Amino acid sequence: MVNVQNARMDKLENHLMELKTSTSKIEASNTDIDKSMTFLSDQLTSIETKITGLEKERNSMSIKLTALEEKVESLDRSIVKTCVELRNIPKQSKETKKMLYTSLLKLSNYIEMDLQSSDIREVLRQPSKKDSTTSSLTVEFTNTLLKSEFLTAIKEYNRRNPNNKINSSHLGYEKPTTPIYVAEQLTAYSKRLFYLARTYAKANEYSYCWTSEGRILLKKNPESPSIVIRSEQQLNSLSTPKVI
Repeated sequence: MVNVQNARMDKLENHLMELKTSTSKIEASNTDIDKSMTFLSDQLTSIETKITGLEKERNSMSIKLTALEEKVESLDRSIVKTCVELRNIPKQSKETKKMLYTSLLKLSNYIEMDLQSSDIREVLRQPSKKDSTTSSLTVEFTNTLLKSEFLTAIKEYNRRNPNNKINSSHLGYEKPTTPIYVAEQLTAYSKRLFYLARTYAKANEYSYCWTSEGRILLKKNPESPSIVIRSEQQLNSLSTPKVI
């Protein structure tokens, strides 16, 4: 009987030793898991820190890029500030500068503006498709006052003559007559922004969308204030409903 009890005690002690050993292994495994979790947590923190640093760097670069774009746009505007664009001008065979100057002086007579050759710094025919019969002219005046007077004179002439607005005959071109569209010269950036602004105005029932001194303006109705559009982001913000 004693031997049987001793055997049971030995067996129980063995079980306890095995359990203790198993527990020690589990504790060691848990320690390893804790270490691994700590390592992963440290790695994640490091990655988050790097991401935050990269975001700050990206934001800084974005600000610098925006500032650079604004400087380039300002420079481009200063280059074209005395220029106007005449669109849909018929192409001529063996065209010369003198022919273009003569056409502009003829036009100035129709719009009752005493324009002289010395008032025009440059006239350039813009590139177009080979099969196109018309293209645009860029006219650079000697100062911004002349440019403004020219645009105003064109607008007034068209207002007085709704059935005979400025066309190719006013520049001395032979038939067929083509309508001529005159506007101030815009930079490439402003041209795109003006297009987006016109699209926005049409979609959102704005009565007026125009340019003045290189600026793009919107006006909801005659009584509402004018809005100067400086960027595509600003247009998007106008479309975003305000949260009350």
